[in-house]
Amino acid sequence: MSKTRGKDFRAGQQNARIFKRDGWKCVYCGYNGGGPDRYLFLELDHLDPNTKTDDDYDEEHDCEKVTACAYCNKLKSQYPPIGKTHQEQIADTVEKIIQPGRMRAAEWYTRVIQE
Repeated sequence: MSKTRGKDFRAGQQNARIFKRDGWKCVYCGYNGGGPDRYLFLELDHLDPNTKTDDDYDEEHDCEKVTACAYCNKLKSQYPPIGKTHQEQIADTVEKIIQPGRMRAAEWYTRVIQE
């Protein structure tokens, strides 16, 4: 077995653990990724990007990650959330990054449709 295959397997196991823990929903917008046709839009997000390491697939690192839809994960990018608890960090991210980003996208889409 190659190193890459082992790494991919451990990453897949971790995805399954985190997605299940978070109820197959994006912690930022609530997108329900449960089901075989929707879970592909879910991704793991390091709540605090500063905790990211090259090899953090063990269960001890699960507390550093959350389930995010691809759109919210892209919006959040490398934003380091403020707060002492995960709930405070998620709320901070939603307020400062996710909601404004989604509003800008909706405004842009509305303008494009009207042109």
